[in-house]
Amino acid sequence: MPRNCLIILLDGAADRAHPGLDGRTPLQAAATPFLDSLARQGSVWLHHPTDPGQPLPVESALYPLLGMGAHHAPSLGVLSALGSGMDLAQGDVVFSARLASVEREEDGALVLIDEDPSSTDEPDEAAHACTGEACADLFRSLEPATLRGVEFQLVHTEGLDGALILRGAADERVTDVDPLAEGLPLARPMALDGAPMIAEETARALGEYLARAHSTLSGLEFNRLREERDEPPVNALLTRAGGRQTPSLSFLNRFCMEGGLVSPLAALGGAARDMGLAFRHDPDRGEAGEDLARRLGWARELFEQGTRVVVVHSRACFRAARAKSPGRKKRALESLDAALAENLPSMTVAGRRPLVGIAAGPGAPASGRLIRTGEPYPVLLHGPGVRCCAGTSFQESEARALLRSTEFFALLLDLLDRSRLAGWRETPVPAWAWPAPYEPFRVD
Repeated sequence: MPRNCLIILLDGAADRAHPGLDGRTPLQAAATPFLDSLARQGSVWLHHPTDPGQPLPVESALYPLLGMGAHHAPSLGVLSALGSGMDLAQGDVVFSARLASVEREEDGALVLIDEDPSSTDEPDEAAHACTGEACADLFRSLEPATLRGVEFQLVHTEGLDGALILRGAADERVTDVDPLAEGLPLARPMALDGAPMIAEETARALGEYLARAHSTLSGLEFNRLREERDEPPVNALLTRAGGRQTPSLSFLNRFCMEGGLVSPLAALGGAARDMGLAFRHDPDRGEAGEDLARRLGWARELFEQGTRVVVVHSRACFRAARAKSPGRKKRALESLDAALAENLPSMTVAGRRPLVGIAAGPGAPASGRLIRTGEPYPVLLHGPGVRCCAGTSFQESEARALLRSTEFFALLLDLLDRSRLAGWRETPVPAWAWPAPYEPFRVD
């Protein structure tokens, strides 16, 4: 049986049917001969991290894929801060923060007009391009402040994303400001229903800080240059998903194996840090297949270093979905399939083929207003010991049954010969994998 497991996370690959693809999903429309061959030799299931119909961000969906319930995932704000390398103090409140473009209406409401103003057809070195160092400069322009007894510190993580840290008399039970879709007004920060008075004061302080941030950003020379070129100014800071750091769950302690993660997303570095996974941050550089091939190389290195379970994350399909381009997602899938065909057959660890799990989610629609879909997405199992279920292709309608929450990882654990017999307990603290490190019984 295999000793190692490679999980390939094709983030956002699962989708809805699109008229432009003759009523098919991008997975159904794409030419993916290698993935389809794996489906014929292995088994295809559907998976949902919680309950069908409930969309989840990839940061939360990763936890069930690695045998942890989604409820164990910290808030996105906490993951963003951890992913940036910050050490959070006890009591720190953290919100996920993102720069965006808004337009002020007559009544004072700020309407989101561009949620990704970093995209531009001009070279990166143009004075108005919101890339690289320009993004960092925008974050640096928003200096620390103390309002209503709450200390605010903004940290840049990557691109237009950051983490807003609140200290002092602060509470995380505050509504999100980010409306998640262009054309909608930003939401006023308010205390959640039933939250204590400190949450109300935090909401007021946050509103004042965000108003100050809007004023500061609007007055920058950078944004004057963008407006001269008819490009939307990067003039607002959007917050969501506030929380505090919670006690971590160690992947090693839970499953008695070392785990690793290779991803272009810094926030997933926070998840890796939270679970104790080895992490390789590998930003996207362009073509989907080339990015995936490079990350599979990182996975080889982690396996050689003794890591038993490695997740390789591709963001290409999600980016296509955010651009609302089914055709672009189809092309990304074909590029990813070619990279897998070239690199996966030669993937061995100490002469053994690893068990391979491929997940096409969490899903992301390439049409409509949603960022994520709540529909289950296909997952594939391939490798030594996997039952062949006579499927024909890797796509949404070829699945044999629905797996929920941690059940996908439980199957992987079983195929690694590491599943625990029900009721077996050789250690004082229960472990999910067998065998766990236990104290030998000795006699004099």
